[in-house]
Amino acid sequence: MCKGSVNFSRNAARISWRPKTAASPESGRSAHVFEGRLYLQTGKAKNVYRQMKANPKVELCGMAGDQWIRVEATAVEDDRVAARQSMLDAYPSLQAMYRADDGNTAVFYLKDASAAINSQSGAPEVFKF
Repeated sequence: MCKGSVNFSRNAARISWRPKTAASPESGRSAHVFEGRLYLQTGKAKNVYRQMKANPKVELCGMAGDQWIRVEATAVEDDRVAARQSMLDAYPSLQAMYRADDGNTAVFYLKDASAAINSQSGAPEVFKF
């Protein structure tokens, strides 16, 4: 859950930049805010799922214009159908490949996350959530 005075809605929009971020529907990995947490989705048959289960320390990077963001966190799997369905509702294109109850869809939320937004023209903006 968000800590401190971070404007999570504003910063979550920055975290889920497209299309250059590693978490995007085009890459098979997606980012989504559910119950105040930033979630990622993948399939249990994919290497990235096995990698996150073996080592849950993750880093997401993205770029938009002259700014880039780096998010470091611990990925925690949420096995609730409601969490998986929320992701699929937010990204209808995923529904062609996944269902909330298919035994393959996996969602992870980011715990103890910190993010830094950097640019060529200013000091980094760092926040935790």
